[in-house]
Amino acid sequence: MMLLLTTIFLSFFHFEPINDNLLSYSGLPLNTIESYASETLKTSKKSSDLPANALPYDFRRIPVDLMVDADAVVRNDSRTFTMHRYLSGTFEVIRSVTILSQSGLEHAKFKFIEDSFSEIDFVRARIFDRFGNETGTANFSDFNSTDSGTGFTEYEALLRGPAFPFTVEVRYQISYSSFMQFPVWMPAGNAVSIEQAEFTIAVPTSEDISYRAFHTEALNPRETRTAQQQRFYWSLQSFYRIRRESNAPSVEELVPRLFSFPNRFLMHNKEGSAQNPESFGKWIQSVQKGRHHLSPEDMELARELRPILPEYQFLYDMLINLEDLRQIRPLIPRPLQLPDTRSLFDFLSKSDENGLKALKPLPDRWELELYWLNREAALRKIAESALKETEISDTEESLASNMEVFQTITDRIFTAIEYRPESLLHTGFLPKMPIDTFNDGFGNANDITYYLRTLLQFARIPAWQAFINTDAQGTSLVTNTDPELHSAFFNHVLLVAVVDADTLWLDPAAQISGFPPAYPGYAASNRPALLVDRNTISMTSTKRLDADENRLVRQATTRILENGHAQSTIETTFYGQQHEFIRHLSQQEESMQQQLLYQRLAIPNYDFREIEVIPNDYSDSAQLHLELDIRGFGVTAAAGNRILFRPNLLERRSSSITALEPRTQPIYINYGYTDEEHLRYILPQGFRIARLPDNVEIQFPLGSYKVSYLPLEDGTLMFRRFIRIESGVIPVEKYGEYIRFMNHVYRIDQEQVILERR
Repeated sequence: MMLLLTTIFLSFFHFEPINDNLLSYSGLPLNTIESYASETLKTSKKSSDLPANALPYDFRRIPVDLMVDADAVVRNDSRTFTMHRYLSGTFEVIRSVTILSQSGLEHAKFKFIEDSFSEIDFVRARIFDRFGNETGTANFSDFNSTDSGTGFTEYEALLRGPAFPFTVEVRYQISYSSFMQFPVWMPAGNAVSIEQAEFTIAVPTSEDISYRAFHTEALNPRETRTAQQQRFYWSLQSFYRIRRESNAPSVEELVPRLFSFPNRFLMHNKEGSAQNPESFGKWIQSVQKGRHHLSPEDMELARELRPILPEYQFLYDMLINLEDLRQIRPLIPRPLQLPDTRSLFDFLSKSDENGLKALKPLPDRWELELYWLNREAALRKIAESALKETEISDTEESLASNMEVFQTITDRIFTAIEYRPESLLHTGFLPKMPIDTFNDGFGNANDITYYLRTLLQFARIPAWQAFINTDAQGTSLVTNTDPELHSAFFNHVLLVAVVDADTLWLDPAAQISGFPPAYPGYAASNRPALLVDRNTISMTSTKRLDADENRLVRQATTRILENGHAQSTIETTFYGQQHEFIRHLSQQEESMQQQLLYQRLAIPNYDFREIEVIPNDYSDSAQLHLELDIRGFGVTAAAGNRILFRPNLLERRSSSITALEPRTQPIYINYGYTDEEHLRYILPQGFRIARLPDNVEIQFPLGSYKVSYLPLEDGTLMFRRFIRIESGVIPVEKYGEYIRFMNHVYRIDQEQVILERR
């Protein structure tokens, strides 16, 4: 959804050529790297026939064992980030990579982003054939640019030669006027080997940095210091490729990776720190200070929703929720004629408890006029004193409930304000003022949640912004479980509100996902979240959707015909993440619905008689009603005396798993779910059940599976299937147990019932 932006990390990219005619090559053919490697590995690390005058980028200079089973080899990756005074910086990169095969082309794509805090100084690229002869060049002007329309521009290009292997060398420099993190360093990737890589951070001696390194056994950290500068240096040599195994954690969890950030930064003229979530949250509060301007229409809405609020209560709410009190001006009758305003102003400046008692006879409108003089501290005393003597009845019929207030405000904003995706770092976490978002009619996640938070608090609904990171998409163990890393890596914002003791999470991206606003979705579930409002900062986690919440419940009735065909009516309710596909389905035309269902359902041949998709607008659930004519549902024996059919109609596993030996990486199940099916089969007239499979129940550490068969006296067969898979990590030593469980499920899912003619 959102990406880590201005701190551009060009380690891995996806690609299309800048210009297909840019390069040409007519060298000798080479069958495969593997065949070359298999021969040369027998004798030496490098080719025995390497000429003495071989060019630097001749692929034969690469140690052969670095090429075996690799898609690409990084020849050199040198990165230096230099922090200048005023906390600006320069990022210089030289990266050369040899692409060995078609699957390695993703490592020849380069992407850059410019925004209000960064500027690309130059990009120079050179392309070399397999023997290191230069065959083409490219400059920054050759890169395709895309204006996001939300404050940043993206540039990208694929640099490639006409034959494998070829080498790409790219040199570039980016200048930063402000930054809050250094580029993430991860020179290796899936099936990528490293000859040489290094990362240097240079900062003035008056500054310091924090960093977190993973798989540090492969890194060689060093620090040096002079009178003016200290340098932090990491290097990586002769790193052999890691190819991610099926169902393993993301490759980012398997290769060396370095996160780093300055202990202080300067952005929007506000100094901050990303050392921990609390310090970063305080900086966000400082950036937001004084940006609480609501429109007169919003404030009037709040008053309509709270019609019995006494004037003192209303004033007090505004004082504790809004930084700049002048925004109440449209609500004050003008002009007000008050005697001797200046003397009252002076008196209030010195007021004590006795003075406040002396002010009690003042009309409410005089106190509003004193507010107009911007004496917040004095007015707060007046409001607090008045509240002690004011009783508020929540039983009045005219008072809207908290849920009514919440729904009215959120519906208004979600309907009126268009959500536009944009990463937080492009705006430096600076939200628009609510009145500007109101007038513009659009905003990013930060703008919309800040607007919601301000108006909800104005209406006395507790609300916070929840800053999260969505890049991991549930596949990253580190990003999901290490909240300290999130301080400078947040890229999305949710709103969290407490309404009648219920905690509700609202995602502005629901506008484009089609999900209910209060449903966090797969990309926002189970994420460390930094909660921020005007006064509080705390670390929590977004809602975790576990196997019980990601549930499928199905009821189906299938009438089996004598010719082996069938007619089926299926009612399925999907909950949690299981309902996301159905949400997507509900937004499609009927022809596309049929196409998507054909891809999903396990039935081989059928026609749709009816499709009805019913998403629940107020919860994470949806219903799917299907009526099907199934051709060849059962296999009929000679003369139609027998019918064989699989009672597991829709959710059966399609294939077994072949064990990978030796397995070196753990199994990572990032999605827990539960399927519960109750399927009723009406048998054809004149047939009886000749064979039923056995009832089965099996367990393994992160799952359970159960099927049962129950013939009934009315000539029907009840089939029940239950499977539950928990999210979690299965260590390598449990790999065989996992394989046996999943393959056992596959075999049982294929079991058949045999009917025979009486």
